[in-house]
Amino acid sequence: MDTPATEASGDDSPTDGLVSRLAKLVAEHLETTTVIAYDISLADLGMDSLVGVELLNDIEKIFGTRVQMEQLSEKSTFGDLCRLVVPERQTQKTSPRVGSQKLLNRSDRSTGE
Repeated sequence: MDTPATEASGDDSPTDGLVSRLAKLVAEHLETTTVIAYDISLADLGMDSLVGVELLNDIEKIFGTRVQMEQLSEKSTFGDLCRLVVPERQTQKTSPRVGSQKLLNRSDRSTGE
């Protein structure tokens, strides 16, 4: 079982904001209201190669980070994408929110945490 993402601290660090913005961007591109979890497959959310190219172009424009399509696979998760865009040591400390819901691992959704 994956460890649930920890809730973001109340300090609204810049990294918390970056991961939250990335989650919102992914949700917009995939036209989903699903709670985005670190361990959910982007393909399961509906990402295909066309949407992926559009998403990665916007990531470069917004975050200034170039991610190549080859860096992602059909098994890539939101957490994998976070590690490519936001420094890895930072993403493990945050639990971004999309709307008013924090990002959870899939196993947390059933408990409502």
